[in-house]
Amino acid sequence: MKTVKKMLALLLALAVLMSVPVLAADAETEQTFSYLAYYYNNGSELTAIRSFAGNPSEAEARLMAQLYRPNRGADSVKLLRWNGNLEPMSDEMSLALDGDATFHIIHTNDVHGAMASSSGAVGIDKIAALKDILGNAILLDAGDATQGLSFATLSEGSDVVKMMNIAGYDAMVLGNHEFDYGQDTLAENIALAQFPVLSANVYCDGELLAEANTIITVGGVDVGIFGLTTNATLTSTSPANIVGLEFKDEIETAKAQVAELEAAGADIIIALAHLGDNEKVPCTSHALAEAMEGSGLDAIVDGHSHTLIDSEVSGIHIAQVGTGGSVVGDLAFTVTDGGIKISETQLTSNFFANIEPKAEAMETLNTILDEQKKITGEIVGKAANTLWSYSDGINESRVIETSMGDIVCDSLIAEAKVLLSESEYATLPIVAAVNGGGISATISNGDITRGDIINVLPHANTIQVLCVNPKTIYAALEQGVSGVISQDAETGMITSSYPGGFLQIGGMGFTYDPTAEKGSRVIEVFIDGSNEPLDRNDMTTPIAFATNDYVPTDTRYPGLSDAPVIAEGRNMDSILAEHIRAISIDGVLSYPISQGRINPVSAYVPAGYDAKVQIMQADAPLKDTDITYYLDGEKQSGTTDENGLLTVSVPTAGLHAIKLTEDGKEVHVNNYSGGGVVIGYYPVLTLH
Repeated sequence: MKTVKKMLALLLALAVLMSVPVLAADAETEQTFSYLAYYYNNGSELTAIRSFAGNPSEAEARLMAQLYRPNRGADSVKLLRWNGNLEPMSDEMSLALDGDATFHIIHTNDVHGAMASSSGAVGIDKIAALKDILGNAILLDAGDATQGLSFATLSEGSDVVKMMNIAGYDAMVLGNHEFDYGQDTLAENIALAQFPVLSANVYCDGELLAEANTIITVGGVDVGIFGLTTNATLTSTSPANIVGLEFKDEIETAKAQVAELEAAGADIIIALAHLGDNEKVPCTSHALAEAMEGSGLDAIVDGHSHTLIDSEVSGIHIAQVGTGGSVVGDLAFTVTDGGIKISETQLTSNFFANIEPKAEAMETLNTILDEQKKITGEIVGKAANTLWSYSDGINESRVIETSMGDIVCDSLIAEAKVLLSESEYATLPIVAAVNGGGISATISNGDITRGDIINVLPHANTIQVLCVNPKTIYAALEQGVSGVISQDAETGMITSSYPGGFLQIGGMGFTYDPTAEKGSRVIEVFIDGSNEPLDRNDMTTPIAFATNDYVPTDTRYPGLSDAPVIAEGRNMDSILAEHIRAISIDGVLSYPISQGRINPVSAYVPAGYDAKVQIMQADAPLKDTDITYYLDGEKQSGTTDENGLLTVSVPTAGLHAIKLTEDGKEVHVNNYSGGGVVIGYYPVLTLH
């Protein structure tokens, strides 16, 4: 073995010579690491070495070592770990290197517009580069690419298709959210694609809506690929988007497609499917594999359920890589006279830290992002009152009712009414709830831009409507307040762990005791317009429950995760923007700062309180100065102290709004959250 000094010199030399970054962050230890790879052939060390960044899994390290293998003779590799100070660590991996695969299928699914590299997404420019590096690769997408983040929604999917063209995608299947912009826009996006858009089971007036299949030759192998779109699309987009469409049985379609592709000479057959493994859909990828045993189907590249799947069912390999572009799949096929070997490697940002972005893709991506900045500046409306979510360091949407939480839920109820209007559920009462962690910003009074709304709802969530019962609602609300720790009997302040699962609600209100035992805090729940509380043991009365597509997947809400989905639809930022326009009068939104939907009840007796606001002028506190201000729209007067703090006597408990001028910036104080009450959490207003 070489000496440490020689190894260090080699590592430093490689750091200069190689274009990949040598050091990357380790999320757990906040240290940096790199790997030095030594290649062997039949136990003899080869002279060439490579360095890799990050903290890859064994499977990722093996593929990276395979990609940068110095020559075809290397059959194994030893990876030694180094820390950020270039000190050798004791960690090492010894890996066998497989022979080169006949071909690779690189696959994505449910990217939802996450084209740019970020902490949560690999980035399409790096995916494109991986395809180029592998050479013998097919690049596939299993649906729901064109809807989600603003990158997708601002162009109704066309910018995503442009990036997929440049990245070299070879095919994609229609996901349910590809239908969200309507059939005309869908047709335009299909026409824009420079690759086959597949779906063998969706028909319009007796004709296929997209192509059924394609055959791609790679590595001397003819690979037949057909598309399947889940029948759940019938309830997972707006009814107007699927008028006149017929979704045929997935299994029967698959059988016919396999026969057709075999007759056309395909050596290997892949189902590019948007089915998922969620039992709520009519046909899961697992069920498809069981039904297709022995049929000639080799693999299913799947999407829809946002899960990580790498399994073999009835001799058919199934692969899916979550959502949002955080993971990319590499399904490797080795074809020999003895048969077909299939192996999946699921690649994260640790792997892609070693991949230089494809220049053309990166340049086009940046150009589109620059253009979209013009759109995010679009004025949606004007807020007369601040739509509140955060209060000077306190994430209020995770502990109390907020006006932002209220209006987001109201927008979901309005959308749910449209989605259910022509269904058997049209007469059900509709309530709404969203996790406070999904609400990420405040919109100050004044102009509301599209960018503001995207900042509030940046997670690419879409609406889902469930059919639930009162018992499920009580259980969900109990879970929502489970992070509350106590309420001070004198001040009313609620102490909490600020969990993201605290639910903001609409269409209903409830009372709860913050001091009671977990699981027994919710006292009563009322549907809007009813004076009778829901029966907490009622398991039969149906209620429509509008939420985002994250909450039903959160196992902390077992009743919701098991409830049937009766409708799905658009992304939430578009829904909120449309709702703000709809309820504004002459372009101005006047929305209550609180509506009493979430009511803590304990030994605390609600009463007025003193709050403090720091008044600044330029960059300095405005000390010992008489000023006027507005409390909930009423003009008041007061005097700042030696620290520029203005004491405001608030007449009643809860949330109140303060500003210096009628049209000036508005801040909120709240004794329940501690905003304006706890030292260090005083809101700031600047006198101009």
